[in-house]
Amino acid sequence: MADVTDVILVTGFLGSGKTTLINRLIEAIPPGVRTFVLVNEFGEIGIDGALIDGDDFDLLEISKGSIFCICVKTDFIKALYRIASEARPDLLVMEATGVANPSDLRLDLQLPLFGGRFRLAEQICTIDAASFEAQFHVFASVERQIASSTLFVINKTDLADPGAVEEIKALVRAHHPAPQFLEAVRCDVPLDAVLAKLSPARPTPAGESPVPSLGPGEIESLVSRLDASPFRDLTPPDRLVSAAYAWQGRGLAEFRELIRELPRGIVRGKGFVPGEGCVHLVSLVMGETTFAPAPEPVPRHLLGTLVLIFPPELRPALDEIAARWSPCFAPLRQQGAC
Repeated sequence: MADVTDVILVTGFLGSGKTTLINRLIEAIPPGVRTFVLVNEFGEIGIDGALIDGDDFDLLEISKGSIFCICVKTDFIKALYRIASEARPDLLVMEATGVANPSDLRLDLQLPLFGGRFRLAEQICTIDAASFEAQFHVFASVERQIASSTLFVINKTDLADPGAVEEIKALVRAHHPAPQFLEAVRCDVPLDAVLAKLSPARPTPAGESPVPSLGPGEIESLVSRLDASPFRDLTPPDRLVSAAYAWQGRGLAEFRELIRELPRGIVRGKGFVPGEGCVHLVSLVMGETTFAPAPEPVPRHLLGTLVLIFPPELRPALDEIAARWSPCFAPLRQQGAC
C-alpha cells in the first residue's frame, strides 16, 4: 500500500459530462494503480454508480445531497475516514454532484483524522459548451466550481454555436487567474498530463498507519464543529430539490409523451427506461432530452427509475403531472433540499 492517496476531483454543473470523464480517467489509469471511486449524487437514488465502467477499482456512492453540504457531510467524512484507514488506495477519484460548492474540499482532505493521507493532485471542471452561459448566470455553484478548479474540459463542443467556446473561456478567465482548457466531444481528451501529477508509489511499512482510531460518534462530533466554523461555507449554493419517479408505462413512445409534458424548468434528469427491446439511458439537461443505450447490466432496482432535479417552485406542477399519469408515472421517494 502507498503512504499517500492522490485525489482527482471531478466537478461541473449537472449534465456536463462528469461521469463520462471519470470513465475516461479509469481507462487511462496505468495497471497496478490501486483506485477508489467515490460518487456523490444530489438525488435520493443514485444513478451514476451504474454508469461507471470497469471492475478493477472500489466504488462507493453517497446520495441525498452534496458531499460539501452539511446535510451529508457526516457520510462524506466517514467515507473518507474508511478510505484513509482501511482501503488506503493509490488514487481516489471523486465525482461531486453538479450543484456542489467544492471550495472546502482542500480543508476536508487535511483534517487531522486522515493522518495526512490525502493529496489533491487535480481538480477538473467539466463544462457543457451548449448550455454553460445560461447555467453560469443562474446558478451560484457554477462560479464556485470555476474558482476552485485547475483544469477545464469544455465538453459537447459539437453541440455549441460557433464562437461559444471562446466566450466560455472568457467567462472562466474572469473568475480564475490561470485556467487550463481542453476542448472535447464526449470528454474525449488526453489525460497524460493529469496522470503525470500523481505521486510515485511509496509503500507504507507493514503495520504502520498514521490515521487515528476513531468511532462514529467522534466523527459526528467533529462534523458538528465544522458546521460551526466561520471559515467554512456548508450551505447549498443553489435552491434545488430532487425527486425520484417510477415509470411503468407501455413503451418508449408513451414515455416520450410524458417527457414533453414535463416543466421546462427542470435542470437535470436521468434514469433507465426499458422499451423497444433494450434499456435506454434517459438524460435531461436544461430542457433537452436524449436517449442512448444503457450500459449493461442495469441494476434491477433502477429499471424504470427517473430522478429529476428542479427548483422547488416546480413541485406542484410535477405533482399534478404524476397524478394525471398515475399509475404509469408515480413518485418513488422525494428528497427535499439540504
